[in-house]
Amino acid sequence: MSHKTIYWPEPFFYAIGNTVASCLTQDLPPEEPAKVLALGCGDPRSILFSVQCAKMDFDYDFTCCDIESGILARNVILLALIFEGNRSEARSEKIWNIFYHIKLDREALSALTDQCEKLVNVSANVNSWNNSRYGSFMRMCDKRTLSKLREQWQTYIKNAKLSGREKKEYDEKFTKALNGTLPKVPKHDISSTLASGPLTMEAVESTQSLLRHYWTKGTYSMDPNVIAATTIPNPTLSHSLSGKVLALHYGSDPLLGMHIGPAFCGLKSLPKVYRKKVEPSHVVKVARQEFFEWVKSFKDALTDEKNKLKIRFFNGDAMAFCKALNYCRVQKSIDTVYYAAPWTTSPLCLDGGDYNEDSENKAPVMFNAIDTSNLTDHLGLINLLLMATPLLIRSPMSCVYSETKFLPGKTPINALSDRICGDIPAVSLLFDLAPISYLMHVNSRSSTHAVLLTLVGDPKDGGDGTFQERITWKLPSLSDPLAVKVDGIQTKILKYDSMQLARFVFGIYQKMFKPDEHKLDVNLIHYTRGTVALLLKLVRDRVETDWEDFMKKFNEMVVNDTNLLMGKSNYQELAAHLHIMGLHTFDFLNNYRQINPDVQQHVGVFKDWKDVPPVVCIVLTVSRGALKPLIETGMGAGNPFLHCETWNRGGQNFYSCFHPVFGKARRDGDKVIIDQAPGGWHGTSSLVVSFWVPSWTLITHPNDTIVALGTVTMAPRTAGALALLLRLGGKMRLSETNLISKNVIVTKTRPYLSSEMEEARTLSFHRETFVPSPLRSVEISPIQVKLDEACEKIVSLTIRGDLLVKIAKDKLSSGAEVTVVQSSPCTLQVQFGGLRQIMAFPFPVDVAQAKTKIARTSSYIEVIPACYPLTPGGFSHKKFPVSLMNGRPANWNIHYLNLDILPQLDLRSPPALFWITNHLSMMFSDRESIIRQKPDHEGEDWVVDIKQSIEHLLGQYAGVYGTSRQMILGLKSPEGKVLLLIFPTDLRLDLGSHTLVMDACILPITPASELAVEIAFRTMTHSGISAMATSPEEVAAWCDLLPAFVERCRNWEHHDNCTFKRGGIPLTRDFHRSPLCSCAAGNPSMDFLGNREWRSLAPYVTRAAISPIQPVSYLESVGYERIKTLKGMYADITREEEAEKARRAKIEEEDKARMEKEMAGKCRVCEKTENLMRCGRCKKVEYCSGACQKADWKEHKIGCKV
Repeated sequence: MSHKTIYWPEPFFYAIGNTVASCLTQDLPPEEPAKVLALGCGDPRSILFSVQCAKMDFDYDFTCCDIESGILARNVILLALIFEGNRSEARSEKIWNIFYHIKLDREALSALTDQCEKLVNVSANVNSWNNSRYGSFMRMCDKRTLSKLREQWQTYIKNAKLSGREKKEYDEKFTKALNGTLPKVPKHDISSTLASGPLTMEAVESTQSLLRHYWTKGTYSMDPNVIAATTIPNPTLSHSLSGKVLALHYGSDPLLGMHIGPAFCGLKSLPKVYRKKVEPSHVVKVARQEFFEWVKSFKDALTDEKNKLKIRFFNGDAMAFCKALNYCRVQKSIDTVYYAAPWTTSPLCLDGGDYNEDSENKAPVMFNAIDTSNLTDHLGLINLLLMATPLLIRSPMSCVYSETKFLPGKTPINALSDRICGDIPAVSLLFDLAPISYLMHVNSRSSTHAVLLTLVGDPKDGGDGTFQERITWKLPSLSDPLAVKVDGIQTKILKYDSMQLARFVFGIYQKMFKPDEHKLDVNLIHYTRGTVALLLKLVRDRVETDWEDFMKKFNEMVVNDTNLLMGKSNYQELAAHLHIMGLHTFDFLNNYRQINPDVQQHVGVFKDWKDVPPVVCIVLTVSRGALKPLIETGMGAGNPFLHCETWNRGGQNFYSCFHPVFGKARRDGDKVIIDQAPGGWHGTSSLVVSFWVPSWTLITHPNDTIVALGTVTMAPRTAGALALLLRLGGKMRLSETNLISKNVIVTKTRPYLSSEMEEARTLSFHRETFVPSPLRSVEISPIQVKLDEACEKIVSLTIRGDLLVKIAKDKLSSGAEVTVVQSSPCTLQVQFGGLRQIMAFPFPVDVAQAKTKIARTSSYIEVIPACYPLTPGGFSHKKFPVSLMNGRPANWNIHYLNLDILPQLDLRSPPALFWITNHLSMMFSDRESIIRQKPDHEGEDWVVDIKQSIEHLLGQYAGVYGTSRQMILGLKSPEGKVLLLIFPTDLRLDLGSHTLVMDACILPITPASELAVEIAFRTMTHSGISAMATSPEEVAAWCDLLPAFVERCRNWEHHDNCTFKRGGIPLTRDFHRSPLCSCAAGNPSMDFLGNREWRSLAPYVTRAAISPIQPVSYLESVGYERIKTLKGMYADITREEEAEKARRAKIEEEDKARMEKEMAGKCRVCEKTENLMRCGRCKKVEYCSGACQKADWKEHKIGCKV
């Protein structure tokens, strides 16, 4: 295992997504078949949203993995309900209730039961399922998954049909669990505000009470009649791994997965009269409406035969599943050598029928999009990248998505480097996987609303530090179109000095285990020595170095390390896993007599063995009684970690990589069988753990070796941790027994995985190569990587080109001058004697830092450049690359979108558009904000200039600057010539990326279009243009950016003779011609054609999606400058509100006193003066009768005080 085992007997049930839906295909061109792997998939919100976002006939194949069978069972129910039903809103509402509500009415329960019975009827076996109607679009990766899901559906049916005493007991358990959860549900919650994207600050007041309503009523309906009828526990939320009747996480909220921003702004489809507060019921209405649209889109997709849609399900551990897919890819076998999940003996076998080589419905084992949800917070970023890297199709379009809801530290800066345990560029180069926004220093997806909420939401100010960041990772070696053109897409080999590499990897190793050593936040503790072995496997597959020398030096550093105090205790586990992975076998593993010359091999547990391998497996049985202290106090000790341990006079060794399962272990010849028992932590059976150990540790002191299961609490100051310590003692051992006792079995293989030792070594980090390297006149050597003195950061990348052509050798040897110029972010051009040679690097470089070494006799040239973000070179002058892949353009860092489905803003209420000003201002990092405050700053930073232009264009069209809206916009050269016309038709919300986008048609002014423009403008009623002046650098940037803005929203196909194929992308960087390809012209939107005055220009315009260029929060500080402004504004508003509040309170008090004086001696209701009686509570107000007092009580009780 690559992750620690945690004592968590009642894990929360995350049945409802806690991050907003994302488009999983947003980085793929519309024609590209999508092969998506969703790890920790949760509910299917992102699949539904992705299908809605599809622009053309599509081919989507989603593979969904989740550890919780209940989540997948619910997902299948939801998709089946959509498939079976019609597109009516009433049907969609019923599906919403079934899937999201904690309680149901009888009609919803009946529909749920009927659907579950249909699923059970066709799921007796995989063949039955595959041949069913559901099998046409929903597939099971293995038989075990289908069996687990079928068990869930049968349980739902059983619970729905309970009656009499059983139903009463079930309802009581459900109510007890719900009442136990309610105190944890915050009364004022702002988590769902993040789902409103750029309108987050506007959403705070309206959403903070909604979560409480959802949990107390069991529904999001505000209708009293509906609430009264919604009383039946939802069976799909009352059965999960925890064993509890209701283990749903107390923060579960359907709104978290929706895009609720439209609730807080006026839309053309949903006009809103401006008011300060939006009613909570309106927020729920917007969320439900989006879900209804998802249902409709998905239903349409299934009925349209032009579309291809497959959704595959796997129930089990995400990392084991990735290894199994890798194994299937390399070995062409469905029988893998991994367990399907912790706490089970089931081997992972991909026997669902689609992973066989001859399958008609061949399932993908490599992917062009891998989504890891927010597993970063649960499994660790390094684990995820190690698992995802070998499964990524080698293409410029392929990407990995990571997401986090946890922020280590107070700000996002350094958060990513902390998670990746090293310098971002250095680790990214090694993995050949980099966060694209880090390389480019720009982002098309916004997280500034989350940053702003983090800064504003300080706990001492009532906030909860809520944060959410989604990062896109791509292959940096394919980031540069020119580099791809020169070298193809083959993987480049990196070459390191063995000492530098050892120090670099050792630095990562230390950071991986630092949180573990210092008992830091549980959210940072993820890794085991098994992770280190996987990391070294990646290094071996990707790097050329003196491997034996590297291992020797790395081993010396680990052994001599004094910073990680537990490092020595975990060293034997590291040695064992290095051997298992085939990376290195230390001498002491084979030659145990080095440690103890007097010991004999065939002693103790090995006395009957013919041969003893270097590593063996211990199977330890821990009695239920030994677990009692943990069961009784563990939950109060902060979910302690478990580890195995061996101890004798030779030393103490810890093992965190073990496989746990409840049951009984027994020998069966040379093998060990475990009879798995039901109930888990809530059952009565013993716990059986199996783990690898070096055999020498059991040979040297065979009679006094202790085998134990221990625990480490990560909350040492809690009462629960203290209680556990008092019961277990300082060694914190739950169980300990002698090696030769009946509770210990030593074997050569782990239970049910007899070939693991041999097959584990086949795990490969080599990616497939689809395009061979083109013929060259220069032989390029591996890229030499040089690190700094601390061996943490890249200093330089050295490329050597040996000349192969005689004429080139002759010119070089005759003394031709050699010059080096930068051709593109990842390429340098070497020029000499009239010859040119482009050299491509796997990472952005800087020619200004380049040094050239020339060997005229030996006929080779070495170029040594380097580059880091925020420095010249690399992508500093070309931040928006568009690659040609298989003859088609593809965006690299500007995401794709479907403009036609994005909500259109109603721009007729300027007071309601203040949030636009705020969102546009958040485009600028704090550094950029300071730059733009300088007088005459234009030209200092072209990124700031282009951001200001976009801010001006969107702001002018929205009319947020106090002036009339501009209907035609443009860009002009420094000399004043109009270069580009922009015809906006809408301002839309890009829901999935939390930003704005201008839907516009653009027209580059060229000789071919000048006359048509002149004629059209003569006839226009409103022909004024608001054109922004630009610098030469900004003009070049716009030429780069416009092809990306056009490509991202393209719903037309490029021609076979597309000019991009011949002229590159863009075609120009100075507007002497159009930067767009010939295919683009004549593709306007319908709204553009609807304007009669513009219609004559239709043959020359192209639809484009223009959006803000966002900063990168983990690269430099973002939001502090804006916070200063906002806090000042809100402070003024707060002071005004407090003053108004005090003024009104004073008036009310005066009015009350005056009324009491006037009403003295009179009945408060009818003003009679006879037979008066005072209020028995406050002794102030008088009434003439009980009837008058009763009539007045509702109003009087507010101010009635004893």
